[in-house]
Amino acid sequence: MKLPEPAKIFFFLLFLVLCTNAKGIAQETQPYINYRGQRVPADSEDFYPLELSTEPYGQNQAFLSIDIIFSQPVDPRSIKREKIIVNKHELSPASSFHFNKEANLLRLLIREQLPTFFSFSLEDVQSYSGRVMEKFLIEKLGREDKLLYDREDGTWKKS
Repeated sequence: MKLPEPAKIFFFLLFLVLCTNAKGIAQETQPYINYRGQRVPADSEDFYPLELSTEPYGQNQAFLSIDIIFSQPVDPRSIKREKIIVNKHELSPASSFHFNKEANLLRLLIREQLPTFFSFSLEDVQSYSGRVMEKFLIEKLGREDKLLYDREDGTWKKS
């Protein structure tokens, strides 16, 4: 038996709708996050800092740049000036912070004179997947240090 032309079109459209819905249902079973306008699968691993490095910059190397690399992209809305503590004071208004495109690198540009060694603390940092990083404190950070985070004992070690 041969189907009339409108019936073929109807069944073809019905088939397309069913395939589209099945694909949409399968995709929704995985957790996704909105990352820069794109749907990205949510990370299930822990969120922690990987590396921290300091480097002088500016005229006469008077100012300081601190780079922190994270295990997951950081939600920039979670970074607040009052949560970045440098030498027991919150980040000054003259200083700034920036992210790379992947949002896993935080660069702090500290535009104030700091001693050779100072303390540094960061808290309440959240990843795009909603994981919150534990507060960390480095008591004695130098102007040209490179530290790696040891997850096993939760300490920073010079590299």
